[in-house]
Amino acid sequence: MKRYLLIVVSILMLSACSESEALEVEGTNTGLDEMTDIAALNYLEQVTYRLVEAVKEEDGSFDQRSALDAAVKRSDTMIAEIEEKYLDLSIAEEITEIANESKEAAETALAGDYNSMKNKLIIINQDVNDLSGVYLDGEMPPSLKFLDTTNLK
Repeated sequence: MKRYLLIVVSILMLSACSESEALEVEGTNTGLDEMTDIAALNYLEQVTYRLVEAVKEEDGSFDQRSALDAAVKRSDTMIAEIEEKYLDLSIAEEITEIANESKEAAETALAGDYNSMKNKLIIINQDVNDLSGVYLDGEMPPSLKFLDTTNLK
């Protein structure tokens, strides 16, 4: 009897999970109306980490180019995720702008203009600092927290 009950419960759970997935795919995404501080910091880290990593490498090196390629891809991924999850949130829009700036800086460096990348990273750092002051009580993502922008020029 216990086996029969266990099998029935398992089947019901599996069918309920598949139905909820189907509803999720078919339904319209209304988006979230708020972003947690942790989510915001995670997005900021994701869109800046590879760029900061690239700046630390020798200009034009394989490691730098790899980090820059990863920065472009990560920015694209984060932009798509934010636009899918969050609707009409000013913090989401600002993080998306920073992601676009990071992507642009990486693409600039991939084209060979390393000084512009470094200058853009200084601007990105300031933009993240400004956003952090407004929304995150001054908390910065780890990749930028200890970045010394005076050595980038």
